[in-house]
Amino acid sequence: MPVTSEQALSRIRSNIFGYDDTPQEAKAGRVLKYLKRRVMRQRATAPRRTGQWSGLTRSELAQTGTCETDWY
Repeated sequence: MPVTSEQALSRIRSNIFGYDDTPQEAKAGRVLKYLKRRVMRQRATAPRRTGQWSGLTRSELAQTGTCETDWY
């Protein structure tokens, strides 16, 4: 069942700020953990930048040891 943005926001707020007796440091830690997971998910799904001639990423091109000028 798809989740609407309002439902997702309320779930995030309840997970992070739902406990009144929780210290601020714990709440901040939950926020940081959520943001880190979100950034890692975005990085995993982002398209990889490749060079226009070789089709390799910058790190892959460096590993080949060639003098191609894709990224320079």
